[in-house]
Amino acid sequence: ATRALEEHVLRGAIGLDSLDAIIAHAETVAFGKKAKPHIGLAMDLLSRIREVSRDYVSLMHSGEKFSICYLLQQHLKLVETLIQNDTKTVDSEAILWNSSDLHQSLATNLGDFLRKTKEIEEQGTPIDKMTFRAYFTFISNYLLSVSLRHTTSIHPNIEIMNSIEARLMDADIYILAGLTEGVFPAQTAEDPWMSRPMRAAFKLPLPERKIGLSSHDFVEFFCKKNVILTHALKSGSSNAETITSRWLTKLDAITHLSGVKWENTEAKEILRWVTDFEIPLEIKPYPQPSPRPPLSARPTELSATWVEKWYRDPYIIFAGKILSLKQLDEINPDIGRSVFGDIVHECLEIFMQDSSLTTADQLYALMVERATPYASLPQIDFWYSQFERISKKFISLNQEYITPDTRTYTERKGCLKIAPNFTLTAKADRIDIDSQTGAATIYDYKTGSIPSDIEVQTGYAPQLPIEALILDHGGFTDISTTTSMGKKVSTTTLRYISLTGSTKDKADDIASTPEDMEELLALTIKNIREMVEKFSDVNTPYISRPNPNPKVVGHAIEEYSAYNHLARIKEWQE
Repeated sequence: ATRALEEHVLRGAIGLDSLDAIIAHAETVAFGKKAKPHIGLAMDLLSRIREVSRDYVSLMHSGEKFSICYLLQQHLKLVETLIQNDTKTVDSEAILWNSSDLHQSLATNLGDFLRKTKEIEEQGTPIDKMTFRAYFTFISNYLLSVSLRHTTSIHPNIEIMNSIEARLMDADIYILAGLTEGVFPAQTAEDPWMSRPMRAAFKLPLPERKIGLSSHDFVEFFCKKNVILTHALKSGSSNAETITSRWLTKLDAITHLSGVKWENTEAKEILRWVTDFEIPLEIKPYPQPSPRPPLSARPTELSATWVEKWYRDPYIIFAGKILSLKQLDEINPDIGRSVFGDIVHECLEIFMQDSSLTTADQLYALMVERATPYASLPQIDFWYSQFERISKKFISLNQEYITPDTRTYTERKGCLKIAPNFTLTAKADRIDIDSQTGAATIYDYKTGSIPSDIEVQTGYAPQLPIEALILDHGGFTDISTTTSMGKKVSTTTLRYISLTGSTKDKADDIASTPEDMEELLALTIKNIREMVEKFSDVNTPYISRPNPNPKVVGHAIEEYSAYNHLARIKEWQE
Protein backbone atom coordinates (compact mmCIF):
# COMPACT_ATOMS: atom_id res chain seq x y z
CA ALA A 1 0.00 0.00 0.00
CA THR A 2 2.71 2.48 0.94
CA ARG A 3 4.72 1.58 -2.16
CA ALA A 4 1.71 2.11 -4.44
CA LEU A 5 0.94 5.39 -2.69
CA GLU A 6 4.50 6.62 -3.16
CA GLU A 7 5.09 5.41 -6.70
CA HIS A 8 1.73 6.08 -8.35
CA VAL A 9 0.23 8.92 -6.32
CA LEU A 10 2.93 11.07 -4.75
CA ARG A 11 5.73 10.90 -7.32
CA GLY A 12 5.70 13.60 -9.97
CA ALA A 13 2.53 15.25 -8.66
CA ILE A 14 2.40 18.92 -7.67
CA GLY A 15 0.02 20.84 -5.44
CA LEU A 16 -0.49 17.96 -2.98
CA ASP A 17 -0.49 20.23 0.06
CA SER A 18 -3.33 18.54 2.00
CA LEU A 19 -4.77 15.09 2.64
CA ASP A 20 -7.88 15.94 0.60
CA ALA A 21 -5.69 16.94 -2.36
CA ILE A 22 -3.74 13.67 -2.13
CA ILE A 23 -6.96 11.62 -2.00
CA ALA A 24 -8.45 13.51 -4.95
CA HIS A 25 -5.30 12.89 -6.99
CA ALA A 26 -5.29 9.21 -5.98
CA GLU A 27 -8.87 8.86 -7.24
CA THR A 28 -7.82 10.40 -10.56
CA VAL A 29 -5.01 7.85 -10.83
CA ALA A 30 -7.23 4.94 -9.75
CA PHE A 31 -9.93 5.65 -12.32
CA GLY A 32 -7.56 6.71 -15.08
CA LYS A 33 -7.07 4.97 -18.40
CA LYS A 34 -4.14 2.83 -17.27
CA ALA A 35 -4.64 0.70 -14.18
CA LYS A 36 -1.93 0.94 -11.54
CA PRO A 37 -0.98 -2.09 -9.40
CA HIS A 38 -2.20 -2.06 -5.80
CA ILE A 39 -3.75 1.41 -6.17
CA GLY A 40 -6.78 0.11 -4.27
CA LEU A 41 -4.58 -0.63 -1.26
CA ALA A 42 -3.21 2.91 -1.42
CA MET A 43 -6.77 4.28 -1.48
CA ASP A 44 -7.64 2.17 1.58
CA LEU A 45 -4.56 3.47 3.38
CA LEU A 46 -5.49 7.09 2.64
CA SER A 47 -9.06 6.46 3.82
CA ARG A 48 -7.71 4.95 7.06
CA ILE A 49 -5.49 7.98 7.65
CA ARG A 50 -8.40 10.36 7.03
CA GLU A 51 -10.64 8.36 9.36
CA VAL A 52 -8.32 8.23 12.36
CA SER A 53 -7.13 11.83 11.98
CA ARG A 54 -10.55 13.45 11.43
CA ASP A 55 -10.90 14.78 15.00
CA TYR A 56 -7.30 15.94 15.07
CA VAL A 57 -7.69 17.79 11.74
CA SER A 58 -10.90 19.49 12.85
CA LEU A 59 -9.10 20.79 15.94
CA MET A 60 -6.24 21.94 13.75
CA HIS A 61 -8.55 23.99 11.55
CA SER A 62 -10.52 25.42 14.47
CA GLY A 63 -7.81 27.91 15.40
CA GLU A 64 -8.42 27.22 19.09
CA LYS A 65 -5.44 27.43 21.48
CA PHE A 66 -4.39 24.67 23.86
CA SER A 67 -1.59 23.96 26.30
CA ILE A 68 1.61 22.34 25.03
CA CYS A 69 0.98 19.35 27.30
CA TYR A 70 -2.45 18.71 25.75
CA LEU A 71 -1.16 19.14 22.19
CA LEU A 72 1.68 16.68 22.75
CA GLN A 73 -0.71 14.14 24.29
CA GLN A 74 -3.05 14.40 21.29
CA HIS A 75 -0.12 14.09 18.91
CA LEU A 76 1.15 10.87 20.51
CA LYS A 77 -2.39 9.52 20.72
CA LEU A 78 -2.81 10.07 16.96
CA VAL A 79 0.47 8.27 16.19
CA GLU A 80 -0.53 5.30 18.35
CA THR A 81 -3.98 5.17 16.73
CA LEU A 82 -2.44 5.11 13.25
CA ILE A 83 -0.51 1.92 14.00
CA GLN A 84 -3.40 0.01 15.57
CA ASN A 85 -4.33 -3.27 13.90
CA ASP A 86 -8.00 -3.72 13.01
CA THR A 87 -7.96 -7.52 13.22
CA LYS A 88 -6.39 -8.13 16.60
CA THR A 89 -5.50 -6.36 19.79
CA VAL A 90 -1.97 -5.06 19.87
CA ASP A 91 0.08 -3.06 22.32
CA SER A 92 0.58 0.18 20.40
CA GLU A 93 3.17 1.42 22.88
CA ALA A 94 5.21 -1.75 22.33
CA ILE A 95 5.14 -1.23 18.58
CA LEU A 96 5.86 2.46 18.77
CA TRP A 97 8.52 2.64 21.43
CA ASN A 98 10.12 -0.76 21.93
CA SER A 99 11.06 -1.80 18.40
CA SER A 100 14.59 -0.42 18.60
CA ASP A 101 16.99 1.43 20.85
CA LEU A 102 16.31 4.61 18.85
CA HIS A 103 12.59 4.34 19.62
CA GLN A 104 13.34 3.84 23.28
CA SER A 105 15.63 6.85 23.26
CA LEU A 106 12.93 8.97 21.65
CA ALA A 107 10.33 7.65 24.09
CA THR A 108 12.55 8.62 27.03
CA ASN A 109 13.07 12.09 25.59
CA LEU A 110 9.42 12.77 24.85
CA GLY A 111 8.39 11.20 28.16
CA ASP A 112 10.69 13.58 30.06
CA PHE A 113 9.40 16.50 28.01
CA LEU A 114 5.76 15.59 28.71
CA ARG A 115 6.46 15.08 32.43
CA LYS A 116 8.13 18.49 32.73
CA THR A 117 5.26 20.28 30.99
CA LYS A 118 2.80 18.55 33.35
CA GLU A 119 4.83 19.61 36.38
CA ILE A 120 4.90 23.20 35.19
CA GLU A 121 1.12 23.20 34.66
CA GLU A 122 0.49 21.62 38.07
CA GLN A 123 2.63 24.30 39.71
CA GLY A 124 0.33 26.92 38.21
CA THR A 125 3.09 28.60 36.19
CA PRO A 126 1.40 30.45 33.29
CA ILE A 127 2.47 29.17 29.88
CA ASP A 128 1.27 30.68 26.61
CA LYS A 129 -1.16 28.41 24.79
CA MET A 130 -0.85 27.78 21.07
CA THR A 131 -2.83 26.57 18.08
CA PHE A 132 -2.27 23.20 16.45
CA ARG A 133 -0.59 24.90 13.49
CA ALA A 134 1.83 26.72 15.76
CA TYR A 135 2.46 23.43 17.56
CA PHE A 136 3.62 21.83 14.28
CA THR A 137 6.37 24.40 13.97
CA PHE A 138 7.23 24.13 17.66
CA ILE A 139 7.49 20.34 17.81
CA SER A 140 9.41 20.16 14.51
CA ASN A 141 12.06 22.54 15.82
CA TYR A 142 12.18 20.73 19.15
CA LEU A 143 12.69 17.32 17.52
CA LEU A 144 15.44 18.75 15.32
CA SER A 145 17.34 19.56 18.50
CA VAL A 146 17.04 15.99 19.80
CA SER A 147 19.99 13.69 19.09
CA LEU A 148 19.22 9.97 18.89
CA ARG A 149 22.04 7.44 18.71
CA HIS A 150 22.16 3.68 18.42
CA THR A 151 23.46 1.93 21.50
CA THR A 152 26.84 0.60 20.44
CA SER A 153 28.26 -2.46 22.14
CA ILE A 154 31.83 -1.76 23.20
CA HIS A 155 34.36 -3.54 25.37
CA PRO A 156 33.60 -3.11 29.09
CA ASN A 157 37.15 -1.88 29.71
CA ILE A 158 36.89 0.94 27.14
CA GLU A 159 35.14 4.26 27.67
CA ILE A 160 34.84 7.10 25.16
CA MET A 161 34.47 10.35 27.06
CA ASN A 162 34.81 14.06 26.55
CA SER A 163 37.49 15.97 28.44
CA ILE A 164 35.20 17.00 31.32
CA GLU A 165 34.07 13.40 31.95
CA ALA A 166 37.63 12.12 31.68
CA ARG A 167 38.80 14.46 34.48
CA LEU A 168 36.73 12.43 36.94
CA MET A 169 38.08 9.03 35.90
CA ASP A 170 41.31 7.19 36.50
CA ALA A 171 42.43 4.81 33.77
CA ASP A 172 45.38 2.63 32.89
CA ILE A 173 45.82 4.12 29.41
CA TYR A 174 44.69 7.48 28.09
CA ILE A 175 44.31 8.10 24.33
CA LEU A 176 44.14 11.78 23.40
CA ALA A 177 42.55 11.65 19.96
CA GLY A 178 41.98 14.39 17.41
CA LEU A 179 44.99 16.55 18.22
CA THR A 180 44.50 18.82 15.20
CA GLU A 181 43.83 22.54 15.06
CA GLY A 182 40.11 23.24 14.97
CA VAL A 183 39.33 20.06 16.92
CA PHE A 184 41.56 20.17 20.00
CA PRO A 185 41.70 23.03 20.65
CA ALA A 186 38.42 23.92 19.00
CA GLN A 187 38.35 26.88 16.64
CA THR A 188 37.14 30.14 18.19
CA ALA A 189 34.79 32.40 16.29
CA GLU A 190 34.20 36.09 16.78
CA ASP A 191 30.75 36.92 18.14
CA PRO A 192 28.90 38.98 15.50
CA TRP A 193 26.72 40.58 18.17
CA MET A 194 29.16 41.43 20.94
CA SER A 195 32.65 42.85 20.52
CA ARG A 196 35.45 42.14 22.99
CA PRO A 197 34.95 45.44 24.90
CA MET A 198 31.22 44.69 25.16
CA ARG A 199 31.90 41.18 26.51
CA ALA A 200 34.32 42.67 29.04
CA ALA A 201 31.71 45.25 30.10
CA PHE A 202 29.17 42.47 30.65
CA LYS A 203 31.81 40.45 32.52
CA LEU A 204 31.55 37.62 30.00
CA PRO A 205 34.56 35.38 29.24
CA LEU A 206 36.58 36.00 26.10
CA PRO A 207 36.50 33.36 23.32
CA GLU A 208 40.08 32.33 24.08
CA ARG A 209 39.02 31.08 27.51
CA LYS A 210 37.93 27.80 25.88
CA ILE A 211 41.44 27.35 24.50
CA GLY A 212 42.84 27.91 27.98
CA LEU A 213 40.56 25.22 29.43
CA SER A 214 41.52 22.83 26.62
CA SER A 215 45.19 23.54 27.33
CA HIS A 216 44.62 22.72 31.01
CA ASP A 217 42.98 19.42 30.05
CA PHE A 218 45.84 18.58 27.70
CA VAL A 219 48.46 19.15 30.41
CA GLU A 220 46.46 17.07 32.92
CA PHE A 221 46.12 14.11 30.58
CA PHE A 222 49.66 14.41 29.21
CA CYS A 223 51.01 13.93 32.73
CA LYS A 224 49.27 10.56 33.16
CA LYS A 225 51.38 7.42 33.35
CA ASN A 226 50.46 5.83 29.98
CA VAL A 227 49.41 8.26 27.25
CA ILE A 228 48.91 7.83 23.49
CA LEU A 229 48.62 10.99 21.37
CA THR A 230 46.95 10.72 17.95
CA HIS A 231 46.05 13.13 15.20
CA ALA A 232 44.72 12.78 11.66
CA LEU A 233 46.96 13.66 8.74
CA LYS A 234 43.94 14.23 6.49
CA SER A 235 40.32 15.08 7.15
CA GLY A 236 36.95 14.86 5.46
CA SER A 237 35.83 13.26 2.20
CA SER A 238 38.19 15.54 0.29
CA ASN A 239 41.18 14.28 2.29
CA ALA A 240 42.25 17.83 3.07
CA GLU A 241 45.58 18.19 4.85
CA THR A 242 45.21 18.98 8.57
CA ILE A 243 47.27 21.23 10.84
CA THR A 244 48.77 19.53 13.86
CA SER A 245 47.55 20.80 17.22
CA ARG A 246 49.63 23.70 18.52
CA TRP A 247 50.57 21.73 21.63
CA LEU A 248 52.13 18.88 19.66
CA THR A 249 53.98 21.41 17.52
CA LYS A 250 55.34 23.11 20.63
CA LEU A 251 56.36 19.79 22.18
CA ASP A 252 58.21 18.92 18.97
CA ALA A 253 60.17 22.16 19.16
CA ILE A 254 61.00 21.85 22.88
CA THR A 255 62.13 18.21 22.69
CA HIS A 256 64.23 18.94 19.63
CA LEU A 257 66.06 21.79 21.40
CA SER A 258 66.46 19.74 24.59
CA GLY A 259 67.92 16.76 22.79
CA VAL A 260 65.18 14.49 24.11
CA LYS A 261 64.30 11.62 21.80
CA TRP A 262 60.68 12.30 20.80
CA GLU A 263 59.74 9.10 18.98
CA ASN A 264 57.12 6.43 19.38
CA THR A 265 58.81 3.09 18.95
CA GLU A 266 55.44 1.40 18.50
CA ALA A 267 54.21 3.77 15.80
CA LYS A 268 55.52 1.70 12.92
CA GLU A 269 54.01 -1.44 14.38
CA ILE A 270 50.63 0.24 14.80
CA LEU A 271 50.73 1.55 11.23
CA ARG A 272 51.56 -1.97 10.03
CA TRP A 273 48.48 -3.29 11.83
CA VAL A 274 46.34 -0.66 10.11
CA THR A 275 47.86 -1.45 6.72
CA ASP A 276 47.35 -5.18 7.12
CA PHE A 277 43.77 -4.65 8.25
CA GLU A 278 42.60 -2.04 5.73
CA ILE A 279 44.75 -2.27 2.60
CA PRO A 280 44.65 -5.40 0.41
CA LEU A 281 47.81 -6.77 -1.14
CA GLU A 282 46.44 -6.13 -4.63
CA ILE A 283 43.77 -3.68 -5.79
CA LYS A 284 41.80 -4.76 -8.86
CA PRO A 285 39.10 -2.28 -9.86
CA TYR A 286 36.17 -3.78 -11.73
CA PRO A 287 36.36 -3.05 -15.45
CA GLN A 288 34.02 -0.71 -17.26
CA PRO A 289 30.60 -2.36 -17.82
CA SER A 290 30.46 -3.73 -21.38
CA PRO A 291 27.03 -5.31 -21.84
CA ARG A 292 26.60 -7.31 -25.07
CA PRO A 293 22.89 -8.12 -25.39
CA PRO A 294 21.73 -10.48 -28.15
CA LEU A 295 20.84 -8.99 -31.53
CA SER A 296 17.16 -9.77 -30.93
CA ALA A 297 17.17 -7.36 -27.96
CA ARG A 298 18.93 -4.50 -29.75
CA PRO A 299 16.74 -1.64 -31.03
CA THR A 300 15.91 -1.55 -34.73
CA GLU A 301 14.36 1.91 -34.51
CA LEU A 302 15.61 5.09 -32.87
CA SER A 303 14.39 8.68 -32.85
CA ALA A 304 16.71 11.56 -33.76
CA THR A 305 17.15 12.52 -30.09
CA TRP A 306 18.10 8.94 -29.16
CA VAL A 307 20.61 8.76 -32.04
CA GLU A 308 22.51 11.61 -30.40
CA LYS A 309 22.62 9.63 -27.14
CA TRP A 310 23.75 6.60 -29.14
CA TYR A 311 26.74 8.55 -30.44
CA ARG A 312 27.72 10.06 -27.12
CA ASP A 313 26.89 7.28 -24.65
CA PRO A 314 25.66 3.88 -25.98
CA TYR A 315 25.09 2.72 -22.40
CA ILE A 316 22.06 5.07 -22.30
CA ILE A 317 20.57 3.02 -25.17
CA PHE A 318 21.27 -0.22 -23.31
CA ALA A 319 19.66 0.96 -20.06
CA GLY A 320 16.82 2.98 -21.56
CA LYS A 321 15.85 1.03 -24.67
CA ILE A 322 16.99 -2.55 -24.04
CA LEU A 323 16.44 -2.85 -20.28
CA SER A 324 13.59 -0.27 -20.36
CA LEU A 325 14.75 1.32 -17.11
CA LYS A 326 13.07 4.64 -16.39
CA GLN A 327 13.97 7.12 -13.71
CA LEU A 328 11.24 7.61 -11.11
CA ASP A 329 9.74 11.07 -10.73
CA GLU A 330 10.61 12.99 -7.60
CA ILE A 331 8.17 13.33 -4.70
CA ASN A 332 7.01 16.94 -4.56
CA PRO A 333 9.29 17.74 -7.53
CA ASP A 334 10.86 21.07 -8.30
CA ILE A 335 9.15 22.46 -11.39
CA GLY A 336 12.02 23.47 -13.62
CA ARG A 337 12.98 24.26 -17.20
CA SER A 338 11.57 21.04 -18.66
CA VAL A 339 8.02 22.07 -17.71
CA PHE A 340 8.69 25.60 -18.94
CA GLY A 341 9.89 24.16 -22.26
CA ASP A 342 6.82 21.92 -22.61
CA ILE A 343 4.52 24.92 -22.13
CA VAL A 344 6.39 26.97 -24.75
CA HIS A 345 6.41 24.14 -27.34
CA GLU A 346 2.73 23.35 -26.81
CA CYS A 347 1.70 26.98 -27.17
CA LEU A 348 3.79 27.54 -30.32
CA GLU A 349 2.14 24.50 -31.93
CA ILE A 350 -1.36 25.77 -31.08
CA PHE A 351 -0.50 29.28 -32.23
CA MET A 352 0.79 28.14 -35.64
CA GLN A 353 -2.24 25.89 -36.25
CA ASP A 354 -4.89 28.46 -35.27
CA SER A 355 -5.24 31.11 -37.96
CA SER A 356 -7.16 33.41 -35.60
CA LEU A 357 -4.02 33.86 -33.46
CA THR A 358 -1.64 36.39 -34.98
CA THR A 359 -0.26 38.77 -32.33
CA ALA A 360 2.35 38.57 -29.60
CA ASP A 361 -0.30 39.45 -27.00
CA GLN A 362 -2.40 36.47 -28.04
CA LEU A 363 0.60 34.14 -27.83
CA TYR A 364 1.51 35.53 -24.42
CA ALA A 365 -2.06 35.06 -23.15
CA LEU A 366 -1.98 31.45 -24.38
CA MET A 367 1.25 30.74 -22.49
CA VAL A 368 -0.08 32.33 -19.30
CA GLU A 369 -3.24 30.21 -19.58
CA ARG A 370 -1.21 27.00 -20.01
CA ALA A 371 0.90 27.94 -16.97
CA THR A 372 -2.19 28.23 -14.70
CA PRO A 373 -1.50 24.92 -12.84
CA TYR A 374 1.85 26.39 -11.77
CA ALA A 375 0.56 29.81 -10.68
CA SER A 376 1.60 29.19 -7.06
CA LEU A 377 5.26 28.62 -7.93
CA PRO A 378 7.69 31.24 -6.64
CA GLN A 379 9.28 31.58 -10.10
CA ILE A 380 5.99 32.17 -11.94
CA ASP A 381 6.59 35.93 -12.28
CA PHE A 382 9.91 35.21 -13.97
CA TRP A 383 8.11 32.82 -16.32
CA TYR A 384 5.59 35.51 -17.21
CA SER A 385 8.35 37.96 -18.16
CA GLN A 386 10.07 35.23 -20.21
CA PHE A 387 6.77 34.36 -21.94
CA GLU A 388 6.40 38.01 -22.93
CA ARG A 389 9.89 38.21 -24.45
CA ILE A 390 9.45 34.85 -26.22
CA SER A 391 6.12 35.97 -27.71
CA LYS A 392 7.54 39.20 -29.09
CA LYS A 393 10.62 37.46 -30.49
CA PHE A 394 8.60 34.68 -32.11
CA ILE A 395 6.26 37.08 -33.88
CA SER A 396 9.24 39.13 -35.06
CA LEU A 397 10.95 36.02 -36.47
CA ASN A 398 7.75 34.93 -38.22
CA GLN A 399 7.51 38.29 -39.93
CA GLU A 400 11.12 37.89 -41.07
CA TYR A 401 10.98 34.26 -42.25
CA ILE A 402 7.43 33.77 -43.54
CA THR A 403 6.38 35.02 -46.97
CA PRO A 404 3.04 34.64 -48.83
CA ASP A 405 4.54 31.58 -50.58
CA THR A 406 5.52 29.83 -47.32
CA ARG A 407 3.69 26.67 -46.26
CA THR A 408 4.21 25.87 -42.57
CA TYR A 409 3.94 22.43 -40.93
CA THR A 410 4.28 21.95 -37.15
CA GLU A 411 4.94 18.91 -34.94
CA ARG A 412 5.12 16.48 -37.88
CA LYS A 413 6.26 12.88 -37.37
CA GLY A 414 8.34 11.07 -39.98
CA CYS A 415 10.50 8.00 -40.50
CA LEU A 416 13.18 6.71 -42.87
CA LYS A 417 14.48 3.18 -43.33
CA ILE A 418 18.21 3.44 -43.93
CA ALA A 419 19.04 -0.27 -43.59
CA PRO A 420 17.04 -3.52 -43.80
CA ASN A 421 17.06 -3.73 -40.03
CA PHE A 422 17.06 -0.10 -38.94
CA THR A 423 14.61 2.83 -39.10
CA LEU A 424 15.09 6.47 -38.14
CA THR A 425 12.18 8.46 -36.68
CA ALA A 426 11.79 12.13 -35.82
CA LYS A 427 9.26 14.73 -34.79
CA ALA A 428 9.93 18.15 -36.33
CA ASP A 429 8.98 21.24 -34.34
CA ARG A 430 8.34 23.14 -37.56
CA ILE A 431 9.01 22.92 -41.32
CA ASP A 432 8.62 25.88 -43.69
CA ILE A 433 8.47 25.11 -47.45
CA ASP A 434 8.56 27.74 -50.20
CA SER A 435 5.90 26.67 -52.69
CA GLN A 436 7.69 28.51 -55.54
CA THR A 437 11.16 27.01 -55.12
CA GLY A 438 10.65 23.94 -52.92
CA ALA A 439 13.33 25.19 -50.51
CA ALA A 440 12.63 23.88 -47.02
CA THR A 441 13.71 25.27 -43.64
CA ILE A 442 13.58 22.98 -40.62
CA TYR A 443 13.31 24.60 -37.18
CA ASP A 444 14.09 23.40 -33.70
CA TYR A 445 12.85 25.52 -30.78
CA LYS A 446 15.28 25.44 -27.89
CA THR A 447 14.31 26.62 -24.41
CA GLY A 448 17.73 25.47 -23.24
CA SER A 449 21.16 25.70 -24.82
CA ILE A 450 21.51 25.37 -28.59
CA PRO A 451 24.18 23.17 -30.22
CA SER A 452 27.27 24.82 -31.60
CA ASP A 453 28.39 24.83 -35.25
CA ILE A 454 31.07 22.23 -34.55
CA GLU A 455 28.58 19.88 -32.86
CA VAL A 456 26.35 19.94 -35.94
CA GLN A 457 29.18 19.75 -38.50
CA THR A 458 30.87 16.80 -36.75
CA GLY A 459 27.60 14.89 -36.34
CA TYR A 460 27.31 15.13 -32.57
CA ALA A 461 24.02 17.08 -32.85
CA PRO A 462 22.22 15.02 -35.55
CA GLN A 463 18.60 15.91 -34.81
CA LEU A 464 17.95 18.48 -37.56
CA PRO A 465 20.16 16.74 -40.17
CA ILE A 466 18.16 13.54 -39.57
CA GLU A 467 14.90 15.47 -40.00
CA ALA A 468 16.31 16.91 -43.24
CA LEU A 469 17.12 13.38 -44.51
CA ILE A 470 13.59 12.21 -43.68
CA LEU A 471 12.04 15.24 -45.44
CA ASP A 472 14.20 14.94 -48.56
CA HIS A 473 13.30 11.22 -48.87
CA GLY A 474 9.57 11.80 -48.39
CA GLY A 475 9.49 10.37 -44.88
CA PHE A 476 6.92 12.86 -43.55
CA THR A 477 3.80 11.20 -44.90
CA ASP A 478 1.60 14.30 -44.83
CA ILE A 479 4.22 16.51 -46.54
CA SER A 480 4.48 16.03 -50.29
CA THR A 481 7.88 15.62 -51.94
CA THR A 482 6.89 18.25 -54.52
CA THR A 483 5.21 21.65 -54.19
CA SER A 484 2.01 22.77 -55.88
CA MET A 485 4.25 24.37 -58.52
CA GLY A 486 5.89 21.02 -59.26
CA LYS A 487 9.20 21.86 -57.51
CA LYS A 488 11.01 19.12 -55.59
CA VAL A 489 11.12 19.73 -51.85
CA SER A 490 14.72 19.95 -50.64
CA THR A 491 16.13 21.10 -47.30
CA THR A 492 18.30 24.21 -47.65
CA THR A 493 18.38 25.58 -44.10
CA LEU A 494 18.52 24.23 -40.58
CA ARG A 495 17.57 26.80 -38.01
CA TYR A 496 17.92 26.56 -34.24
CA ILE A 497 15.89 29.24 -32.45
CA SER A 498 16.80 30.00 -28.85
CA LEU A 499 13.62 30.73 -26.88
CA THR A 500 14.78 30.87 -23.27
CA GLY A 501 13.14 34.23 -22.65
CA SER A 502 16.52 35.73 -21.82
CA THR A 503 17.45 39.19 -23.01
CA LYS A 504 20.50 37.58 -24.67
CA ASP A 505 18.46 35.23 -26.86
CA LYS A 506 19.42 34.93 -30.49
CA ALA A 507 18.56 32.74 -33.48
CA ASP A 508 21.41 30.72 -34.93
CA ASP A 509 21.38 29.48 -38.52
CA ILE A 510 23.34 26.24 -38.86
CA ALA A 511 24.60 24.89 -42.22
CA SER A 512 22.48 27.31 -44.23
CA THR A 513 24.11 26.93 -47.68
CA PRO A 514 23.26 24.12 -50.15
CA GLU A 515 26.92 23.01 -50.47
CA ASP A 516 27.30 22.58 -46.72
CA MET A 517 23.91 20.92 -46.50
CA GLU A 518 24.76 18.22 -49.04
CA GLU A 519 28.03 17.45 -47.27
CA LEU A 520 26.38 17.48 -43.85
CA LEU A 521 23.58 15.10 -44.87
CA ALA A 522 26.09 12.74 -46.49
CA LEU A 523 28.11 12.72 -43.25
CA THR A 524 24.96 12.16 -41.18
CA ILE A 525 23.78 9.10 -43.09
CA LYS A 526 27.35 7.72 -43.24
CA ASN A 527 27.72 8.01 -39.43
CA ILE A 528 24.38 6.33 -38.77
CA ARG A 529 25.05 3.45 -41.16
CA GLU A 530 28.44 2.87 -39.55
CA MET A 531 26.77 2.75 -36.11
CA VAL A 532 24.12 0.33 -37.41
CA GLU A 533 26.77 -1.95 -38.88
CA LYS A 534 28.91 -1.74 -35.76
CA PHE A 535 26.08 -2.61 -33.35
CA SER A 536 24.76 -5.36 -35.62
CA ASP A 537 27.74 -7.32 -34.37
CA VAL A 538 26.80 -9.15 -31.17
CA ASN A 539 30.34 -8.64 -29.87
CA THR A 540 29.98 -4.83 -29.89
CA PRO A 541 29.31 -3.69 -26.31
CA TYR A 542 27.14 -0.78 -25.21
CA ILE A 543 29.85 0.99 -23.23
CA SER A 544 29.51 4.34 -21.49
CA ARG A 545 31.38 7.40 -22.77
CA PRO A 546 33.32 5.91 -25.69
CA ASN A 547 34.57 9.33 -26.80
CA PRO A 548 37.86 10.24 -25.08
CA ASN A 549 37.05 13.95 -24.84
CA PRO A 550 33.37 14.64 -25.57
CA LYS A 551 33.54 18.23 -24.30
CA VAL A 552 35.54 19.20 -27.37
CA VAL A 553 32.23 19.29 -29.19
CA GLY A 554 30.26 21.23 -26.60
CA HIS A 555 27.90 20.10 -23.87
CA ALA A 556 27.87 16.37 -23.20
CA ILE A 557 24.60 14.48 -22.78
CA GLU A 558 26.48 11.80 -20.88
CA GLU A 559 27.25 14.23 -18.04
CA TYR A 560 23.53 14.40 -17.23
CA SER A 561 22.61 10.77 -17.89
CA ALA A 562 20.23 9.17 -15.41
CA TYR A 563 22.21 5.93 -15.74
CA ASN A 564 25.67 7.13 -14.69
CA HIS A 565 25.45 5.35 -11.35
CA LEU A 566 24.52 2.07 -13.08
CA ALA A 567 27.50 2.46 -15.43
CA ARG A 568 29.71 3.05 -12.33
CA ILE A 569 31.34 6.06 -13.98
CA LYS A 570 33.32 7.15 -10.93
CA GLU A 571 34.68 3.66 -10.36
CA TRP A 572 36.43 3.04 -13.68
CA GLN A 573 36.87 6.49 -15.22
CA GLU A 574 39.69 7.50 -12.88
